[in-house]
Amino acid sequence: MPYSASTGVLLSGYLAHRAGISRARGPLFLSEPRRNHAQPLSLWTWSKVVRRIALEAGVERFSTHTTRHLCLTGLARMGWEVHAIATFAGHRHPPRWRPTRRGRSAWICCVRRPGCPRCSSVPAGA
Repeated sequence: MPYSASTGVLLSGYLAHRAGISRARGPLFLSEPRRNHAQPLSLWTWSKVVRRIALEAGVERFSTHTTRHLCLTGLARMGWEVHAIATFAGHRHPPRWRPTRRGRSAWICCVRRPGCPRCSSVPAGA
């Protein structure tokens, strides 16, 4: 997964913190409360954590799925081929194209949710 230098600094800090919770190999994010101490975070819990952070930051429309879209859009902007992006994303079906309101073709990056309002359009030929 590509990430920025500043993200690398944050990840290094978290990995040092995580080592204090558990040195066992396995999932990256672990629960800290006594009840589930050192257990992997569930997808539901992780979604709630991300949602809470987004709301505290004043970002209304942000979820764990948003980060997926941001990553795939970044790959498109770096010039990756659409099929390479789809493979990287683990899509089972090839990307689909549809006309936009402006008459251009756009890649529907969320195959499971065509027309998703979070999807970023990638102009044809990008």
